[in-house]
Amino acid sequence: AQKEKYIPKVIKGEIIGAWALTEPEAGSDAASITTTAVKKNGNYIVNGTKIFISNAPIADVVIVMAKTNPEKGARGISAIIVEKDAPGFNKGITLDKMGFRGLQVGELIFENCTVSEENLLGKEGLGFLQAMKVLEQGRVAVAGVGVAIAQACLEESVTRSNKRIQFGKPISNFQLIQQKLADMKARIDASRLLTYKAACLISNKKPCAVE
Repeated sequence: AQKEKYIPKVIKGEIIGAWALTEPEAGSDAASITTTAVKKNGNYIVNGTKIFISNAPIADVVIVMAKTNPEKGARGISAIIVEKDAPGFNKGITLDKMGFRGLQVGELIFENCTVSEENLLGKEGLGFLQAMKVLEQGRVAVAGVGVAIAQACLEESVTRSNKRIQFGKPISNFQLIQQKLADMKARIDASRLLTYKAACLISNKKPCAVE
């Protein structure tokens, strides 16, 4: 029912989604999040703050990682769907960035935010595993961005080395410069192939954590 309700609209661009894990005091250590979701009278009451969330300022629906059973640590984390008009849900600051400005990033605040228990994604306690799967695949996309930026840097470096003249000839003729450019290309090629391998594993529904 959740897939039927949200996925077609996301694909058509009718709604924008966001995925909220990171908190002011919990970044890489995802298990240490403090956002909670307490079940009460058929609802979840969500409290906490998320930061550095992609699409936060414009999201229509958010998947929030919250602890439904704090005593269990990572195994007490659950994923809960929160729509933008849910009572107690507010969008905080929009963060300024040096680059990647096509993606808006910001803060999400939950103050006694009330959503139906039917908004639980999957089962209670599976949120951390769901989060790790999302991160695993997301990192492949980030790797692709990194490879593309590195490739652009290499191309700019080659162009520059052919244009800059020293001692009467382009610096691309110097062995030291050639060695640096060759090393850059070798590293980029290796990174690209590793990224392709990880993407291929994902396409075949296989784990790619090592890659």
